[in-house]
Amino acid sequence: MPGDRSETGIISVPSQHSVDDTVNRLRRLLQAKAAHVFAIVDHSGEAEKVGLHMPNTKLIIFGSPQAGTSLMLAAPTIAIDLPLKLLVWEDRDAKVWITYNSPQFLRDRHNLPSDLIPTLAVAGALAHEVADTHPIPARLRDRATASHFHLLSDTLPKTPVCSSPQAAESGRTAQM
Repeated sequence: MPGDRSETGIISVPSQHSVDDTVNRLRRLLQAKAAHVFAIVDHSGEAEKVGLHMPNTKLIIFGSPQAGTSLMLAAPTIAIDLPLKLLVWEDRDAKVWITYNSPQFLRDRHNLPSDLIPTLAVAGALAHEVADTHPIPARLRDRATASHFHLLSDTLPKTPVCSSPQAAESGRTAQM
């Protein structure tokens, strides 16, 4: 079962929304905070093109050159794990999850200074915001979002990301 598997570097949080709604909420939140969405990879859509079926699964690749560059200057190998990623997927029971890399795992993997963890914690803060869960302590969430990534405000849980189904349907995904 998904959840906090930080010993493997993977953390999953349940989303209260469908895969497509979760992806659209993430896209709108990132856009509102001037983050760059590099790609949305539709794994299930690509599988379908070759006659295979898998539950709805999409990978959002996003970041900030300012934040990413500071990480890469501190530890060049972190580039293998950047831009940041959020995997939005549906399990066999039709439960939707948002999965991301543990900031501590990435810190240890690339021997990053501890003061850069908040920069890596942005993926988790976004996942919890869009999933409508907020277990990240405000102190860490605020540092991750306001000081390092310049992406989210100090009032992250108050950031509106809801919209009508029509607005959600207007989003586009990149096929890779």
